[in-house]
Amino acid sequence: MVNPPLDHDAPTVRKPLLTTSFTLADLNRVRREVEAASRRCGLDHDEIENWVIAVNELMINVVRARGRQR
Repeated sequence: MVNPPLDHDAPTVRKPLLTTSFTLADLNRVRREVEAASRRCGLDHDEIENWVIAVNELMINVVRARGRQR
């Protein structure tokens, strides 16, 4: 791992694009919210579709993992 020079400025902390809680029943709503946030960021159609699919997969994995913990 390479360490940046000591005089290197740290990246600016930014506000999250989307913060939400969800259950399995909320996946459609969150997908729509992710799509809307993606449009605001200027992603094109294919990028939005790929991003929504990726986030959906992550959400499903979280829901499954939470179910196994109980």
